[in-house]
Amino acid sequence: MARNRRSLCAALVSVAALALVPLAAATPAGASGSVVHVAITGTDSSTCGSFADPCRTINQGVTNATAGSVVRVANGTYAEMVTVSKQLTLSGNHVAIDATGQNNGILIQGSAASGSMVKGFTVENAIGEGILASQVDAVTIAQNIVVNNDQGALGTPNSYPECQGAGQVPGDCGEGIHLQTATHSRVLANDVEHNVGGILVSDDLGPTFGNVIAGNIASNNAEDCGITLPSHTPGAGVYDNVVRNNTVNDNGGAGVLIAASAPGTLAYNNVVTGNSISGNGLPGVTIHAHAPGQNIDGNQIVDNVIGKNNLFGDSDSGDAKTTGIVVFSAVVPVNGTIIQRNTITDDHYGLFLAGAVSQAKIRDNDYIGVTVPIHS
Repeated sequence: MARNRRSLCAALVSVAALALVPLAAATPAGASGSVVHVAITGTDSSTCGSFADPCRTINQGVTNATAGSVVRVANGTYAEMVTVSKQLTLSGNHVAIDATGQNNGILIQGSAASGSMVKGFTVENAIGEGILASQVDAVTIAQNIVVNNDQGALGTPNSYPECQGAGQVPGDCGEGIHLQTATHSRVLANDVEHNVGGILVSDDLGPTFGNVIAGNIASNNAEDCGITLPSHTPGAGVYDNVVRNNTVNDNGGAGVLIAASAPGTLAYNNVVTGNSISGNGLPGVTIHAHAPGQNIDGNQIVDNVIGKNNLFGDSDSGDAKTTGIVVFSAVVPVNGTIIQRNTITDDHYGLFLAGAVSQAKIRDNDYIGVTVPIHS
């Protein structure tokens, strides 16, 4: 059954800066020491958090923790949306966050939360993103399982901004993990599956650069892409990010998408390397530009293993056959794209180039079982 690919993986819609969820007010810590404990057997209070007197909810533990503390969460299921607005390490041990009816499972928001880490959680059932990091620097999101989020795109009534459509394109709810206007942050070794989309890196509220997306599984996200780097805000930009050593299979959109939407949007100098990509609805790596004043120059696609992709066809570029990599621009010339040392197998097209795309740095790729190595 064909999947309904929403908004070409959040990339092709011109969107205004999205409203933020209000930041939680800082509260003086009630627990002493650098570790705050949370357990389903605990009791919330302004002083909970010791090993002998754990807090009952993660949010109470976060409230009681001082900046720089570790909030250590014992095994169990916690039905809440956790908001982190100061620098913390949030550490789970066989912990599930059931965000049914909540906008997010975990929200890391604002400059004071920079340097935070979230690891060891299963995050599920949110209306929007399972984990959203917004307007932060040097955040780490690692070793989490993020599943069955973006429920607002699947029919749950809501007013969450990421879920609202634009024109004829429905909202996608921000996908499983979202770096929104984040810098120098890391998304590492997460399992992101069965959301509307996988991992999103966007510039909705300002430039997004210097991030690393590495070692993740982004698979079976049936409506959108596995990993998406779209520029939505003119003059901001998604650039100098690295997508490395991920497994990206069986998503409804592209395996990895780099795209610019409105005039003046910028998605350039990103690196896609060492990934395994196959079975996706759009080409394994897809680079798209659609309007004047855009910049998608200097992106690098190197040392990837790319199997059969574009199972549903890329109507924007006019590519209806299975394809490893597509670079398409409707208006602006595309320069400096590096496509080297990739192994592309079992596709009709190895590379599909549409528009004024420079081929000066395309070389040394292996095409195995490919009918047309380069179409231009």
